Amino acid sequence: MKVMDMLGRLYHKLDDVAHEHGVFKVETIGDSYMAVANLIEPQPDHTARIAAFALEAISAASTTMVDTEDPARGYVNIRVGVHSGPVVASVVGQ
Repeated sequence: MKVMDMLGRLYHKLDDVAHEHGVFKVETIGDSYMAVANLIEPQPDHTARIAAFALEAISAASTTMVDTEDPARGYVNIRVGVHSGPVVASVVGQ
């Protein structure tokens, strides 16, 4: 349950950061957070937007406690990857 609590606190912060930068959260997959720019509406500055989102996401994570009941566990560290190029989506199954 502590992992779910930590992820919930982290994802709430990342949702706020995504909204601030006008990027779209595609989904969360386990402990992964996927966001895109220039998908819902044209954004000529999409590269700068997603880069700014990524940097602020790292900062937001670094202020998220791993365990609020045990501060000695420290803060969350994340890694960020950025892809540039076309996006393809489909639905698998019914």
